[in-house]
Amino acid sequence: MVGGRDERYQNIEVILAEPNDTVRFGLIGMLRQQGLRNLRGVANIDDLIEEIKSDPADLIAVADTLGDEGYKCIRDMRHNKLGSNPFAVVTFMVSPDNQNGVKRAVMAGADDIMVKPVAPGKIVARAQHIAYNRIPFIATTEYIGPNRRRDGRKSDIPLINVINTLKAKLDGKEVKAEALSQAVAEGFKSVRTAQLDSQGLRLGYVCNLVLKAYEEKSVDEELEHNLQVLVQCLDEAADAATEVSEPELSEICAKMGRRIEELTTHYKTPDEKSLTLIHTLTKAFQMAKDSASERLPKYGFQKT
Repeated sequence: MVGGRDERYQNIEVILAEPNDTVRFGLIGMLRQQGLRNLRGVANIDDLIEEIKSDPADLIAVADTLGDEGYKCIRDMRHNKLGSNPFAVVTFMVSPDNQNGVKRAVMAGADDIMVKPVAPGKIVARAQHIAYNRIPFIATTEYIGPNRRRDGRKSDIPLINVINTLKAKLDGKEVKAEALSQAVAEGFKSVRTAQLDSQGLRLGYVCNLVLKAYEEKSVDEELEHNLQVLVQCLDEAADAATEVSEPELSEICAKMGRRIEELTTHYKTPDEKSLTLIHTLTKAFQMAKDSASERLPKYGFQKT
């Protein structure tokens, strides 16, 4: 496979983001020898963004030398803020001395990380391995990407089987735009459902911090910040509920968010009604979510 052309590769859409012209042109030339035809090389972040927007890629390889914006770009794509396929296979090419780059690539939602210098044959071999052994995704408030847990412990966090266009094309299947759009929409509803679960856990944790601060009379800027985090959580939950067609849940989250937001204006002197809201917030959210749970999408879910 690695030693010569493979006809299965000719329909795979690849974006290669590498600022160094010599390296980029060299990789593209050698990847073409492997049988890849639809290669789009970019040298900067603006061009990478435009390529992701223009046509959905099956494989995106990004060099760490693209800088901070490279990680942000992939994170935005994973969060469905950029392009039409948030589930494209992503590989980061990272310098051996860039330990922070490895961590940032993981947090951006990369499927794979390769240490430079990267051989074209290795890109192809690793991409094929990922295509046929792709790790299911998880989704939290901050992270959307492959499940990185390796401790073997069972968890209630759902695993999401996302569309894998790279594997489909390696299997000789045609991926039509309409089918991709539908699969992404269904998959992202599963993502939003998982994020609602994550918001519930986050609300409980932050509510406990807020209540502890009031009990210990630690009324300071940290308390104000945590109240603002609660507002953010509820607003994000409202948006997620809207995306999974649960307007009642969205409205409840939005209303609770406005009440917490009002508390932030006089957090140093909270009334009893506001404190009661903090005490009952997590339970109220969970009850509202549970009432909608039978209608929430289950597409693509597994349990660990």
